[in-house]
Amino acid sequence: MSVNSLSKAAANPDRPEVWEVASGVDALYMSGRVDIPVDVVERLQLAREVAEEADGPVGIEFGGADFEIHPKGLRRHKYRLEHEFGIVAFTTSEKLPAVLIQPRAEFLHRVGPTGVVQFYRNVIERETGTLELAASRLDLYIDVQGWDVSVDDRDLFVRRAKAVAGHEASDDFNGLAFGARATNTVYSRIYDKTIEIQKKGGHYVEQTWGPAYDPSLHVKRVEFQ
Repeated sequence: MSVNSLSKAAANPDRPEVWEVASGVDALYMSGRVDIPVDVVERLQLAREVAEEADGPVGIEFGGADFEIHPKGLRRHKYRLEHEFGIVAFTTSEKLPAVLIQPRAEFLHRVGPTGVVQFYRNVIERETGTLELAASRLDLYIDVQGWDVSVDDRDLFVRRAKAVAGHEASDDFNGLAFGARATNTVYSRIYDKTIEIQKKGGHYVEQTWGPAYDPSLHVKRVEFQ
C-alpha cells in the first residue's frame, strides 16, 4: 500500500484494505438472426446512397428512433446506423448474422444489460419481426480502491495466458494485460481507471461509483473480456 492509502486506512479503521466502488457489465456486443423484409432493405439502401452523395451520415427514422446512416458499413455489414445509444449494422448476406449491435458503454451503465437488450429488440423488431439475439462479446469489470499494483507484480498472478504485457508512463501504472484479443477467448486487463478518464474522458463512470468511492485515491479496474 502507498503512504496515502495507509493514512486513509488509519482514518477509516473499519474499511478493508481494498474495497469495491462498482462492478458489472462494461460491454455487451450482440449479433442477431432475422429475415429483413425487402422494403426495409430498399429503404436502407436508398438512405445509404444519399449518405454516399453527401459524403457523410444522414438522418433516418428506424424502428421509431432517430438514427444516422453512414456511407460506409461496419466491417462486412453494409448498412451502419448510429444512435446516441450505440451502433446497429445490417447485412443481407446469408453467411453472416443479419444484425450487429454495439451499444455505448454509457448507455449500458445507465440502463443495464436488460435495458439495452429491450431497447434494441424493440427498435429492430418493429422493422423486421422476431429477432434471435446472441452475445458476441461480454466485458465484466470491478472497480476498486486501496490497491497499489505495478508492472513488477505480473508474476504474482496465477494465469493460463502465456502473453502478459505491462504498461507504465512517467512512472504511473498504466496496466497489465493477460492474453490476447486475437485469440477470441478470454482477455483480461488491470489498469488505472482514474488515469484513463483524465486522458480520454468518460466522466460518467464516476457517477457509477458508490458511496465507498474516495475521490482522493485512484481507482483500479479489473476487466475480463
